[in-house]
Amino acid sequence: MYERTIRKLNDWEHAKIAEMLRAPKPERLSLWQRLSRYISGETAFRKKLEKKFEIAYQTMTPKCREVLDDGQVVVHHVRSDAMAVLRAWEDEDDLCFFDIGDGQLFCMLAGNGLWPSTEEEWGNTDFKFAHTLKHSLGHWIYCYGDELVPIPSREIRSKEFIVVPHDLRPAFVFDGTIDTFADDFKRYVQAISSAATGGVAN
Repeated sequence: MYERTIRKLNDWEHAKIAEMLRAPKPERLSLWQRLSRYISGETAFRKKLEKKFEIAYQTMTPKCREVLDDGQVVVHHVRSDAMAVLRAWEDEDDLCFFDIGDGQLFCMLAGNGLWPSTEEEWGNTDFKFAHTLKHSLGHWIYCYGDELVPIPSREIRSKEFIVVPHDLRPAFVFDGTIDTFADDFKRYVQAISSAATGGVAN
């Protein structure tokens, strides 16, 4: 089962976005700074990396303000008894797939930005995945069912770099089955990317 709705930010979500807005610059840039320390001798590349994170920091503040002003959240309600995971290629986010019936799968990015808001284990047979309508910030999980884990054959590591189009992030529904999720996902993303480039596949 899958249902998509839009509601207002609740108090907990509002506080999380407000924390992002108030976070000091060093904390926001900590990941970039840690990465740059491992790049010895590549001064130009390190400076480029730090500049990229500086820009990310500068753009996050107005995004947070716009999110708080808008105050709307997209909620994806999913009930499923079958889960699959496509493990990330290098530093990309893992992808979780859930069978929602009628030959369709719900796919969501499940990286370090996923914020469980309850103590239940992830994945789950009945959950809501929420993110802000503007800029898709947040990525909050609300669990109501039982723990759900993929069987070994449904937890695989991607052998190639597959870019999820920005318009699909952080969650989307597509046609496929849980047993062929990886091939179905790749085919769907390729079709979307081809359509976006006027029929020329990347």
